[in-house]
Amino acid sequence: FEAKAMLARSDIKIEKGEDNFPKNSSESPEEILGQFLFRRIEGLEVGLHGRQTDGINTLQGFSTRIARKKAYIFLQQDLDPKKQIRTTYGRLGWFIIRGLDLYYEVDRFESNSQAIDRRAFGFNWMLRPRLEYEGGYSQWLGESVYQTSLKLWM
Repeated sequence: FEAKAMLARSDIKIEKGEDNFPKNSSESPEEILGQFLFRRIEGLEVGLHGRQTDGINTLQGFSTRIARKKAYIFLQQDLDPKKQIRTTYGRLGWFIIRGLDLYYEVDRFESNSQAIDRRAFGFNWMLRPRLEYEGGYSQWLGESVYQTSLKLWM
């Protein structure tokens, strides 16, 4: 079992007072972030997560990851009950050889009567420790996008 919780108060605003001098005011809402992961069975991970802002649930969701030998499936769904926004993310991946991850992923963003989908094929390749090459092709809002990147991890 693994549980994470964080209490955050941020965004300190600097405003001008009556005498035109800056003053600090911390009027940002209090946020509580939580995540609970269950990793009991080999290759299976189930998580519940949420966020509360000023006592109101602003995010609730779950994630599931199933891994078997050289393949994995990951699914995550989040709901913002206040804004009525649901996001769904799914990924299917294969480790063909050591260091090479091929994947297919789908993102779905739904609010009221509108839904936006993004589909992508891609790969991550760890060329050497701390040097990663990534490439992908995605379709989003009727457009096709190709992207590549080279990352050096310090």
